Amino acid sequence: MNNIRIRECKLEDTPDFLKIMVESFQDKFEIAFKRVPSIKALKAMKSLFDSIIKLMDFPGLYVAKMNKSIAGAMQIKHNNMEGLLDDKAFKILSNILGFKKAIRASLILSIVESNLKENSLLIDSIAVAEKFRRVGVGKKILTHALNISNELNLRSMQLMVVSKNFGAQKFYSEFGFKKIGEKRSFLLKKLTKINSYYIMNYNIKA
Repeated sequence: MNNIRIRECKLEDTPDFLKIMVESFQDKFEIAFKRVPSIKALKAMKSLFDSIIKLMDFPGLYVAKMNKSIAGAMQIKHNNMEGLLDDKAFKILSNILGFKKAIRASLILSIVESNLKENSLLIDSIAVAEKFRRVGVGKKILTHALNISNELNLRSMQLMVVSKNFGAQKFYSEFGFKKIGEKRSFLLKKLTKINSYYIMNYNIKA
């Protein structure tokens, strides 16, 4: 893992950042942007990520570089930062997609967020490019999230994983995450056909 480097996502990284996220969460993006041409959907998401980098003091977007290529991506949040889909972000989606389709995209992209515990870091998403999987990129990204948590004096890290995604659950469990709850909702099932998500937590030792 010595040749894997994690750094903040820059504007020039957003095309690769978005490509990796869509590749890893294709079903989620297809549901969020139902009946939206893929080119327009990608334009909307790129504009959204670009605005996060430009406008927010703590964008929470990171990339993993390996052999000069972007191998992975991560989005994180903590208690004191704005949400991804605040009013400014919704306006960006609405200007490109139209009001009704922006509402749908907003609901899907934010529906899996848990109620973030006080003094906790939320790992919104981690994605690794297919050709770089199983070489330690995911673990390196999680370790970087832990380092950020320590720098911010946070007490835990939290994430959500689809209840049927056993591979992801195993990966997070091996790192030290434990299931602390389950999230179900009628809207979640209606829109995504996913029954539930597990909330997983990693306690940071003082």
